[in-house]
Amino acid sequence: MESPESPEKELELAQRQLTRVETFPKELEKRVRRKLDWNIIPLITVLYMLSVLDRSNIGNARIAGMSTDLDLTSDQYDWLLTIFYIPCTYPLLPFVSLLSDT
Repeated sequence: MESPESPEKELELAQRQLTRVETFPKELEKRVRRKLDWNIIPLITVLYMLSVLDRSNIGNARIAGMSTDLDLTSDQYDWLLTIFYIPCTYPLLPFVSLLSDT
């Protein structure tokens, strides 16, 4: 009966059997990156500008008396803003992760 190999030997054998996955050709990677840059960056820029505009409009609405018209306390108004911004920022997470890998 054969004795089982030690975990270290099994790990070494498995590492020797692994083959490296080839990367994309440099020219193809450059073309794909350029295409993504031209399509994603303008979209993220527009979304960011709308987000900044929206934040300033919400502040102006509060100053203009929206919270008093709706009978909201300061804490209620802040919670409504938080609840509003979570769904607005959630779709941006995949784009941010794509940009951070480059």
